[in-house]
This record gives sequence, C-alpha cells and structure tokens, in this order.
Amino acid sequence: MIPNFEEIKFIKFLDKNPKRIYEGGNRLKEKVIGIELDNDAWQYFNSVIERSELVFHNEPLYESNMLGLSKKYIRSEVRVDLLTKELGKTKRVTKAKLNKPAEVESVKPTTDSKDGYCIRTGERIPFDLTKPYADKAFKSWSRFKNVDFAEKFCHFSGEPSEGKTTMAKPILGKHWKSAKKEFNL
Repeated sequence: MIPNFEEIKFIKFLDKNPKRIYEGGNRLKEKVIGIELDNDAWQYFNSVIERSELVFHNEPLYESNMLGLSKKYIRSEVRVDLLTKELGKTKRVTKAKLNKPAEVESVKPTTDSKDGYCIRTGERIPFDLTKPYADKAFKSWSRFKNVDFAEKFCHFSGEPSEGKTTMAKPILGKHWKSAKKEFNL
C-alpha cells in the first residue's frame, strides 16, 4: 500500500527523517496507529508484573472428555492465598431473596373505608392510590421512583402480597373489585 500525500506529510511531521518511513516493513502503520506506544506500555506493565509478588492464585480444574478433545469444568482450586491471612477472616455473604416479605401475621381487611395499608411496611395509613406508602417508605421509594418495584403488602387489605403489588398496582387482583366498589374507583 502506497501512502497518499496527506499521510506522507503527517509522517514527515512525526518523523523528521522521511527516509525511515518505509524502513522495517510497516513503519507507516506503526507511526500512525501508535504501536510503539503500545509496545512501551506492554514492556512497562510486564516489568511491574515481574517485580510483583503473587498474593492470590485461583486455578480452574477440568475433566478431559472425548479422548482429550474437549474438557469440562469441575471446580476452582486456590493455589496461593496470602490475602486471607492479611485481611483476616473472610466474610461470607449470603444471598437474601429480594422483595420477599418477612413472615407477618395476616391482617384482616379494614372496615373503616378511609384506611389503607402501606405496601412496603404494612402499617395502617389513609387509603390513597397515588401514595400507597407510609411517609418513611415513600421517601425511600421516591429516591428511585420505580413504579414497578415489587412491594410486600396490599394497600386495600394489608395482607402480604409476595411481590405482587407495586406503586403502579398497589392492590392485589383478588381485592380489586371490592376496593373499586368501596372507594368508587
């Protein structure tokens, strides 16, 4: 590939010796793309790695299948672990199920037509479809304003909803007709 006039001007700017443009095969590409900078960076980080001490190494173990043509992952095995000693005990994090309601006693539907229940905490509040939260829960919800975030209780009956209520739909489907009738929705 022969460079056009603009590329030659650019290379002359980069390299004061225009005879070196074609030396070494792809000298033009190296100058324009910056391979020399990449090589310098590669050498620098390799030197950092060579001077560093290995503090943790986790190695995957595989099982050979089909006469060695494929392999299946079995598990990982820790070969070197100096971090655990340095940092002390490792904390085990258990994954909690998100938006699952805690065991709560079932609340009977209200007879007072002005009361509803907070869809996050289950506490008794005024019935209002535009704000089916207690004040503290509403402040928490308003940070993200996700109308589809699964909540824990029905705004009409107060019973646990197991994530079936949201800001957009604060009443369980099985209570919708009763709520519509009672509150003229």
